[in-house]
Amino acid sequence: MRIQSGRFKGRRLPTPRGARPVPARLKTSLFGVLLPRIPDARVLDLCAGVGGFGLEALSRGAAHVTFVERDPRAAGAIQAWLEEAGAAAEACVVRGEWTRGARGGPFDLVFLDPPYEAWERDRRVDQGLAAIRSVLAEDGVLVVKRPVRDGPWQRPGFELLRRVEVASTAYEILSPSPLPDANDGDRQGADGDGRS
Repeated sequence: MRIQSGRFKGRRLPTPRGARPVPARLKTSLFGVLLPRIPDARVLDLCAGVGGFGLEALSRGAAHVTFVERDPRAAGAIQAWLEEAGAAAEACVVRGEWTRGARGGPFDLVFLDPPYEAWERDRRVDQGLAAIRSVLAEDGVLVVKRPVRDGPWQRPGFELLRRVEVASTAYEILSPSPLPDANDGDRQGADGDGRS
């Protein structure tokens, strides 16, 4: 797999054993949609794997990319790639879980590409998403990779802007939305509108 466009076009992506590179057709479709958002963006690549999303964004003009990856071999491979490309000053690599990696910011663009099965069962998902929302710029977007079969994804605090489907994979582009007010029900009752 290679970088598709920009100043690093044609460079091979790091490929540590067990990596899950993003197929070229998927990346082409997604970056075609995201292109206007990338120049000068601050990017967070969670569950970075081989760094395909973040490195492509950096090549296309992102100002800075933070990679979060729990596998030490993959994290080391991304760091080595950045140093070889002369881009280490424009990125940082954090080794750890995605649910704890959403720090810093604000980020204009956040990629989240978790292993499907473990992710949907992980009880820390809501905690991780709350952390992402807290570091996402007001006009920023979260891009989540999910199976097409699961249908559109809905979580409090995010609004679906667009869904890009290629074969069995979907990329959902979400923007931050107002969270429900936990006191709405109490306030409604106090105002006398909550009739039984």
